[in-house]
Amino acid sequence: MSREVYDRGHAASVLLHNPSEDTVVLVRQFRPAPMVNGDDPYMLEACAGILEGDEPEQCVRREALEEAGVVVKDLKFVAAAYGNPAGLTEVVSMFVGSYSEDDRSAGGGLAHEGEDIEVVEVSFQAAFDMIASGDIVDMKTIILLQHMMIERTRATPHAKRD
Repeated sequence: MSREVYDRGHAASVLLHNPSEDTVVLVRQFRPAPMVNGDDPYMLEACAGILEGDEPEQCVRREALEEAGVVVKDLKFVAAAYGNPAGLTEVVSMFVGSYSEDDRSAGGGLAHEGEDIEVVEVSFQAAFDMIASGDIVDMKTIILLQHMMIERTRATPHAKRD
């Protein structure tokens, strides 16, 4: 029996949330794998990047600024998980980070790295609904949005039934 395993290193991702407006910032960028599958290659996702010798927290702060133009305030660790344990060594550390309008600049990625990133800000609910509509199909982004929804459900007391 033989197996193929790709060692990409580890990565980190952050869902950027503005609590006062209840919006999230996502990024849309070209991804070749969906194109190979015949899907839309312009994926809407949470900011993410490969660890470049830094800690996951440093990575997500760097990527949020480079990709989305957001300075992350509070950062909350959600989980670290394999996205494809059958073929990749990569573990993605996932976070939710807060920001305000005062913490934003243009973003859009680094031209010298060939990045051409569209920054998209939408309401949290609209982003969550994009999972069901198929507009968000990136696993780390789905996990982070579902995490936020679970946290909201836990924080909201349920009405008593008669």
